[in-house]
Amino acid sequence: MSYVQCSHLLSLIKGRRSTRNFTGEAIEDEILVRLCDAGRWGPSPCNVQSLRFVVGRTAEFLDRLKEVAYGCPTTARAAIVICSESTSRSSLDRLRCMELVAEEAAMACQNMLLLAAAIDIGSCPVAGFARERLSEALQLPETLAPLLVVALGKTCDTPPAPPRRALEQIVEWESCEALSHAACRRRSQQDGRRGRQGLRP
Repeated sequence: MSYVQCSHLLSLIKGRRSTRNFTGEAIEDEILVRLCDAGRWGPSPCNVQSLRFVVGRTAEFLDRLKEVAYGCPTTARAAIVICSESTSRSSLDRLRCMELVAEEAAMACQNMLLLAAAIDIGSCPVAGFARERLSEALQLPETLAPLLVVALGKTCDTPPAPPRRALEQIVEWESCEALSHAACRRRSQQDGRRGRQGLRP
């Protein structure tokens, strides 16, 4: 990858936003398929490849989704529900497996978000839901566990970039001593504020 390509990719990463304002335009099926393909190529811990993507475009599907998924944009015109198929992980320890598939879903989601940004499609990751309620609302089979939702639509506007911590505050070379000291200082400051407010540490 050339320097120019790297710079373009980094600009895309920095320019991606979680969009909650969409126009009324529909999302083409071809775009939805491409987004699923991007998710498919995300890293898969232990190569479990447990993910399944449930794509919703109809008003009925989206209404049922929005009723149970807190924070799902009301104007979304499509959604991809990232699920894990239980039959794909029968040979793994259940607790560790849920950690693996959660990681797998997060990496697939990021791929989708970046591709959406690259083709000027607005997207918003949604994780505020109870799995059982969402499964019931969308009539998912028992073998599928919903992990994340990617809400999609044509963007009305681009939200401003939220502030990010400086690199020197979060990166340490070879040793975490400076980061540990910084964490201790933050803890001390928090305890001091709690003390002034009459709160317990």
